[in-house]
Amino acid sequence: MQQTLNFDIDDFLKNYWQCKPLLIRQAIDPDLLQISQEELFDFAAQEWVESRIVSSQDQQDWTLHRGPFEPDDYERLATKDWTLLVQAVDQFIPEANQLKKMFDFVPSWRLDDIMVSLAKTGAGVGPHFDQYDVFLIQGCGQRRWQIGPVGDSNSALLENCELSILKNMQVDHQWDLSPGDILYLPPGITHNGTALTDDCMTISVGFRAPAHSEILDDYFGRLSARIDQSLRYTDPAIQMQKNPHAVTVDAVSKLKTIVGQYANNETLLSQWLGEFMTEPKYPEHFPEQPTPSWEVMQDIINTATCFQLHPGARAAVDDKYLFINGESWARQELNSELIDFVLNHTIAEASQFNKWLENDAGRQLAIDLISRNCLLYEESQ
Repeated sequence: MQQTLNFDIDDFLKNYWQCKPLLIRQAIDPDLLQISQEELFDFAAQEWVESRIVSSQDQQDWTLHRGPFEPDDYERLATKDWTLLVQAVDQFIPEANQLKKMFDFVPSWRLDDIMVSLAKTGAGVGPHFDQYDVFLIQGCGQRRWQIGPVGDSNSALLENCELSILKNMQVDHQWDLSPGDILYLPPGITHNGTALTDDCMTISVGFRAPAHSEILDDYFGRLSARIDQSLRYTDPAIQMQKNPHAVTVDAVSKLKTIVGQYANNETLLSQWLGEFMTEPKYPEHFPEQPTPSWEVMQDIINTATCFQLHPGARAAVDDKYLFINGESWARQELNSELIDFVLNHTIAEASQFNKWLENDAGRQLAIDLISRNCLLYEESQ
């Protein structure tokens, strides 16, 4: 699938990204968005798929149901307005996985996942706001979107409701989307979507936006596990204080120096960022396997027809490292084509894949990916 988004990306990044909503009519060929209702129902019935149903009666009495779901569950909700939400469809629907590449004008490590919602007429998930950027693509049917001002922690929410639904939402704009239309929403913008047809399917491309608290907790948490414990706070030039209980400016200055040597270290920050932002959304999909020897790896290559990185694996790169699922490998000795294979989730024939494992670094990466269930392969019959 080629980049076929029909809008000016430079203008979008300059004037809209994280600034204001943008409605893009016929931004994508609707034929590229063929995800059937039957597929969604089948996946929503699986234990390993995260799915939810939000139901209401005339936009009131909101209820959240968590999957997996059987056909009887939809029949039971027949008298209500309901929306089925299936997360991370890019991990198991190839067309959705390819769709991600059309948004590579934003760093790939910022992309979270692709969610698909299927709703009957009148259904939605209520007025709310999200803390991340999202592209809402109309796949089939029609949906009405009402857009309001920015919401925050002071915005009043419905009480005794499991969902974060706004009590009242001011409507500044209203648009009806048809197949191929895209609505971009920056973080915090209040919005409410209502299905206008029974076959209303919306594809949401969401982006990761970690909270500052998450960033600090994870960065210093990872560092603390790596730092030599013999490195300690010292004060060799200490002098007697008038008040022995006082925390002095001198002491704070020493702590600023300690924290600063880690907080301002670009090499450490870059490696951490790559590891943190490539952590898998569903780590349970990557159970550890016994680490194969190189001889076993060669047997796998000899009996396989092709290789591909797991669709749910996240990958990124900087000047020094290749990052996959929260771990890093030095990239200096890795074959550049092997790195491209990982980053782009391409499919490689076994003979080609073997050529990329020309040294110990490449072989070790292949072994590590097999043991982490990140590298998938098809065996010849």
